[in-house]
Amino acid sequence: MHSIFKILRAKTVTFILLSLVIGCSPERQQTQKSIQQTPTETQNTNLPKNVDSKASKITRSNYSLGEAIAIKQNNTQVQMIVNKSWEHQGKGIIKPNPGQKWIAVDTTLTNQGKEPQTFSIVSFVLEDNQKNQYEVALIANALDDVEPPTGTILPDEEVQGEVVFEVPQNAAGLQLIFQPDLACEPLNEEQKATQPENCQQIAVKLD
Repeated sequence: MHSIFKILRAKTVTFILLSLVIGCSPERQQTQKSIQQTPTETQNTNLPKNVDSKASKITRSNYSLGEAIAIKQNNTQVQMIVNKSWEHQGKGIIKPNPGQKWIAVDTTLTNQGKEPQTFSIVSFVLEDNQKNQYEVALIANALDDVEPPTGTILPDEEVQGEVVFEVPQNAAGLQLIFQPDLACEPLNEEQKATQPENCQQIAVKLD
């Protein structure tokens, strides 16, 4: 009987030692490490899913030539009227590039707020029916018969002038896009999550 107890005790000790070895083995430690990392990995996958959702803050309203457009957003309060558009032929040796044409757009901006408002040519782009966008043609806007409606406008004052764009000869369905708030992302860049609330684009069909 005494020998049986010795055998059982020896097996028990052996089992305990094996359990300790297995528990301290690299595979076991790796498994425990993986389990411990699981909450961290889960936390990383719970990053905000709406990181780019603020891009949808930019809205676009559509208008026609000659329509008085009252714009109120953030700290901007202005009335805009797109009076007319035409093809500018250039002057002297200053002309559009081959295969291109210049489109001039006459616009009136009136400050209806209580503070001075400042507008830049980067607030304007031209867009065709293929969603291609064209920036203001700087060389055309430097002509002496072109005066952009930009700069600082005092309360109750208005500025009328032209912005000129270079587009392909076959460009069609053109519309002027105006984004009055300079705090918003430039029109021709990817809209980012850092934009303020209520960024608005005004689209005016030119034909």
